[in-house]
Amino acid sequence: MAKLIIFVATLTAFLLLVDASIHSTTVIIDENNPRRSEEDCRDELIGAQDLKYCQEYIMQEASSRDGLDINRREEERLDRCCEQLRQMRSTCRCYGLRKAVMSAPKQRGVGRMDFDDAASVARSLPGECGMEPDSCQFGSPYRM
Repeated sequence: MAKLIIFVATLTAFLLLVDASIHSTTVIIDENNPRRSEEDCRDELIGAQDLKYCQEYIMQEASSRDGLDINRREEERLDRCCEQLRQMRSTCRCYGLRKAVMSAPKQRGVGRMDFDDAASVARSLPGECGMEPDSCQFGSPYRM
């Protein structure tokens, strides 16, 4: 009987430990009104100044992919970008970055190669800023 009590106590402690260590992020999408989520994200994007600093950082990184360490100015852009991303819910960050990549060529006349590089830089920005999601999943801006 003592062995059974010890076994049950050990099993219970193990289950509590496993339950406490689980971490998850939940994204809620209003299936009745899918446009509502996009509208909410649009409002947040405006509040975050259309991720202007992220767009500058993305375009700078995409055009100077030479493998050198980032300089102080680029680091400041990244910090400002991270601040803008923090103003948005995690469920809207990728939407905002996608819009930043899509609008950049209109402002700078960027070609296809730079466009793909920009999308690659944008995908990893949330992770570089230490926030969720770690990366964004979106295809080529030409298919966005």
